[in-house]
Amino acid sequence: MKLYELLAFGRTRVHAPPAPSWNANHIGSDVGSQNCHAIAPPPPPPLDVTVSETAVVTLPSPVAVPVIVPLYVVFKNLALFDTHLGLILLYTTVNLPLVIWMMRSFFADLPYETIEAARIDGATLLQEFGYVILPLALPGLMATLLLCVIFTWNEFFIAFNLTITQASPLSVFIVSFKTSEGLFWAKMSAAATLTALPVVIAGWVAQRQLVRGLTAGAVK
Repeated sequence: MKLYELLAFGRTRVHAPPAPSWNANHIGSDVGSQNCHAIAPPPPPPLDVTVSETAVVTLPSPVAVPVIVPLYVVFKNLALFDTHLGLILLYTTVNLPLVIWMMRSFFADLPYETIEAARIDGATLLQEFGYVILPLALPGLMATLLLCVIFTWNEFFIAFNLTITQASPLSVFIVSFKTSEGLFWAKMSAAATLTALPVVIAGWVAQRQLVRGLTAGAVK
């Protein structure tokens, strides 16, 4: 028996419409951008980033396994089990460290002279952030948003154990083609192809911003 079947809490899978994950990514990128702008004071100090430090921003399967039972209990007690709101809050919390970590470096590399010029011209804090900082950090924001979309879109383990029929995302919906009658390979393959298309199209459309965002600050 597979691991996700052991942790399914004896639930029965049925066909269910997929739940949108855009809200979680939008909220995470919005909140994360404002937070990392606050923690990126000019001039930026040199960053010494290692693999061990960046490993905390994601939630890989070995980390998700021990936390799934506490999450299940919390979701049950707060009436968030099998709800869109529960998944939105969960994915926003998981993606927020990644957004803050990535956008902090982008904001720290912005030319501080431009921000000072906006302040001299009388721009308020909101005007400075909306009209000066965000347009300059747009490539990094697009790259971060795309990564959050990919992570959320491909996440399976947590969503499989915290949803049943009402809020199942596409990654969980594909599993419903495995029934007691057999494994419907044709339907599962078609659903998997349709599930992968939005991420592929989004990556192709935003490839320029993605490359610019991921390479921003690499060459001084």
